[in-house]
Amino acid sequence: MARKIPGKGWFADKTVRLPDGRRHRIRERSPVQTREAAEALEQQRTRELLSPQSPTLAAFSVRFLSEYAATRNKRTEFENKKRHILRHLVPFFGETRLDEITPSMVATFVALKLAEETPKKRKDAPTRHPSRKSVNLYLGTLRRMLTLAREWGVLAVVPRVEPLKLADPRVDYLTFAEARALVDAQPAGMTRALVVVALRTGLRAGELMALRWEHVHAGKLHIREAAALGEVGSPKGGRSRDVPLSQEAREEIESWRRACPARPLVFACVDGRRMMTKSALRHFIFSACVAAGIRKVRPHVLRHTFASHLVMRGVPIAKVQQLLGHTDIRVTMRYAHLAPETDSAVDVLDSRPEGHGNPAATLPWDRGISAEKGLRRLDSNPSRGYVARLRKCATTRQKAAILEVAEGGRKRGN
Repeated sequence: MARKIPGKGWFADKTVRLPDGRRHRIRERSPVQTREAAEALEQQRTRELLSPQSPTLAAFSVRFLSEYAATRNKRTEFENKKRHILRHLVPFFGETRLDEITPSMVATFVALKLAEETPKKRKDAPTRHPSRKSVNLYLGTLRRMLTLAREWGVLAVVPRVEPLKLADPRVDYLTFAEARALVDAQPAGMTRALVVVALRTGLRAGELMALRWEHVHAGKLHIREAAALGEVGSPKGGRSRDVPLSQEAREEIESWRRACPARPLVFACVDGRRMMTKSALRHFIFSACVAAGIRKVRPHVLRHTFASHLVMRGVPIAKVQQLLGHTDIRVTMRYAHLAPETDSAVDVLDSRPEGHGNPAATLPWDRGISAEKGLRRLDSNPSRGYVARLRKCATTRQKAAILEVAEGGRKRGN
């Protein structure tokens, strides 16, 4: 780091680890004697040392995917990173060396992506552009690649990659009437059990698909697995959890257990042998919505409905976070605006509950000692916690009352 040596001035002074593992110390007097100039010189010399070994983003992406993402990420996350790199990052940064990527280039990339038109699924479909959230996902992959390059010694300085600011996410959920209609419209069977379990437990789509009968026990669902891209692994975030079943959910799942053929999966394809795919799950939910006469919603909307209805009925946000399996409560806070009206909560400060208006009544003990005697005894044993109470009293009368009550409490305690 840049430092000032007394009598000599500002120097760039930094030890750099080269890609081959050797250490090289940069120590050079700055031509302009300011801290900023010394730091700029330090960064320039660092780039010069590492630039011959700094690969292009396209070349480094191959190593990033094979040596890092393939071994550290779940398959879904790996596929997402691969798509971000091949479809978005490589076409723009591909031939650029990692040490040549600047904040200005990142800003240009963001502007082009926001203006880009996404492919249309139908000819008459309206023109769409990538969302700000999608662009942030691309930036997150880029930032992780650059940070890893620095850790692996092929990049000296990571350029600043700032995510876009996002508006509060909109939560889509069914009303109480829609949720009730969705359940009532289904005949007894797997679809009804699926709808009730999704609405009453808030399981993710992958958790519903991987749910096994051995995970249903003692009125709870033990969420230990989740399906993604045809493979079964740990739930999102790698954390297992237990979700209690409501009375209705318990009755429906037990009814389905008695009716369904012997098989390990609770919800499977029609043949009962194969795991349900995400598109099949979506088809079941769409069909249920059509039967109920409500708008078509995706399976994840039932999870939003579960959380929204809990919050609207006064369940604490922390408890909702636990049931949903969120690792960060900030994700659960998207439902906080649905909580019952709290504007009148501060009105309790204006009320005077019985016993709290009179200082003497705050301690329901017998009186039987004068203020003077109480004061002397309080001075001799101030560790009982009454000193602070006494100091907060405004009048001599209040002080006497507190002392009388306090001394009465001592006698009673003995």
